[in-house]
Amino acid sequence: TPLGGSIDEMSCKESMAQALDNLISKNPQIDLLNLSDNNIWNLIESFLSYEAFKRLCLDIGQSFEKSSLAPTVKVSRMNEMHRYLEAEIYVQVEKLRESNKNATSNQLNHILQDALSNTFYVYEGAL
Repeated sequence: TPLGGSIDEMSCKESMAQALDNLISKNPQIDLLNLSDNNIWNLIESFLSYEAFKRLCLDIGQSFEKSSLAPTVKVSRMNEMHRYLEAEIYVQVEKLRESNKNATSNQLNHILQDALSNTFYVYEGAL
């Protein structure tokens, strides 16, 4: 996480807070100091999904708001892209998990960047 209160830093913190909230909501009795491998991978996947979506919103936010699409279509499209990112990240994280028990930050960043790139490619004409 970059230091200094930048948008990127705040986004990372918010993404992790949302991922932790999801994990606790699914498992109210969970011990955060004693997470299983499955819980850790679920947390990583959830964090990456939230973070990728926040970056997507930052990247296309202004141009998307200025588009001539109806507000209901904009919301629907953003929800669609969010679901696509979640699915894309899930698949990539599962592949990484099968091949590597200890993922590096570079590998996780690569997953995030690939998922964003694929989303932009798939939805390029829809924006």
